[in-house]
Amino acid sequence: MQRGFFIAGVATAAAERKLSSLNHNLANINTAGYRADRVSFSTYLAQQTVADPHKDLPAAFVQQGGQYIDTHAGNYIRSGNPLDMAIYGDGYFQVRLPDGEDAYTRAGSFQLNGDNQLVTSSGLLVLSDAGGAITIPPGSVTVSDEGVIAVDGNQVGKLSLKRVLDPQLLQKGAGSILLTDAANTADAGADVRISQGEVEGSNVDPIMSMAEVIDTMRSYQIMMKMVAQYRNVEQQLSEKVGTVRG
Repeated sequence: MQRGFFIAGVATAAAERKLSSLNHNLANINTAGYRADRVSFSTYLAQQTVADPHKDLPAAFVQQGGQYIDTHAGNYIRSGNPLDMAIYGDGYFQVRLPDGEDAYTRAGSFQLNGDNQLVTSSGLLVLSDAGGAITIPPGSVTVSDEGVIAVDGNQVGKLSLKRVLDPQLLQKGAGSILLTDAANTADAGADVRISQGEVEGSNVDPIMSMAEVIDTMRSYQIMMKMVAQYRNVEQQLSEKVGTVRG
């Protein structure tokens, strides 16, 4: 009974965490460049003593593995705004956090701050390939496929575009910001290009996510019923087993 209670409890906790992840994804369905959280599962096999041929076979059940970030591209939306930029291919914009650390994002809905520097929608500096800010004076802004920014035909900077070597080492920051050590990045390859006047949306699939929520809720309810049944049996055993009858 203890094994069954443990299995039901582990499955319930896994369902709770998956529901939390799905709800967070759905809340960011309209967040530009957002990357969905995913929960992995693995099969757990309880250990047994092979030397004992009469020992019951171990219980096998699915338990939660780790949580990871889904890095596949989202839908692309044409905006026509010259400061909006979308990445096609395996690359990220490099930005600077308020504490001076660098971070990465696919959200290219950019704007200018009071110093005419290119920043994200949350005010983070968008970095050039030289590691500094990109200042854009008044004029007609064009952005090449390689990320070269020009105003009235004169180059003012080039975007710092990075690729992540091991996506499993990515961590979430605020909004669409992703964090990882600089050692886990490299310059983006030639297959990466920039599209001006376009923004990449969230990669959350609303229909699939809602279907997962419904399925996970059903599993959660079943597991909760199992936990309640085990508790009831445990209570009955505690109250009735070993009672001396006159």
